[in-house]
Amino acid sequence: HLQGKTHISLKWAMSADGHTATSGGESHWITGEKARAHAHGLRRKVDGIMVGAGTVLTDLPGLDLRHGVVGRAPRPVIWDPNARTRGLRDWWSKMSGRRPMVFSREPSGWPAGVCVLDGGIQQLEKRLYAEGIHALLVEGGAGLHGLLCDHALGDRLYVYVAPTLLGGASAPAAVAGQGMAKLAEARRFLWEPPCLLGEDVL
Repeated sequence: HLQGKTHISLKWAMSADGHTATSGGESHWITGEKARAHAHGLRRKVDGIMVGAGTVLTDLPGLDLRHGVVGRAPRPVIWDPNARTRGLRDWWSKMSGRRPMVFSREPSGWPAGVCVLDGGIQQLEKRLYAEGIHALLVEGGAGLHGLLCDHALGDRLYVYVAPTLLGGASAPAAVAGQGMAKLAEARRFLWEPPCLLGEDVL
């Protein structure tokens, strides 16, 4: 708050060998019901939930509260610099009651009710904060997680790990982007006590 920046949490579910989907693209569901309910509980605690354009095009996500979680659904925030989702008018209309936002270099042609923000990734925290989103939950995909990591953005990680092995060199990982060339460049986080959620671990 003192810096006028949004607190950003990154969240993903993965197999024990670090994959968020199979090599065939199947990802529902890697973790069990308790882990999914916990993740939806996180949504209730934040002002905004963010995904990339690829996730929208692939999943058409509801970005709402389910799995028995009740409360106020967070405001949808989409990272879409190239306006790939602009034509999904039916999907955007479902978000309209929650004042959806999109970060895009293309300011025109969006459905009515969509708040379009310009500016690059360096302005993300301050632009979101100015819009009243003081806590943001980012649910991917890997490209968006990687972009944030490449720019040292992200204050907390919520990582749900299932006791499964998916394998496959082409199976997606949780974080893409350019990555670090040297171990010394790696971002370090502090562990919090792990939590057992059914068969899965947070």
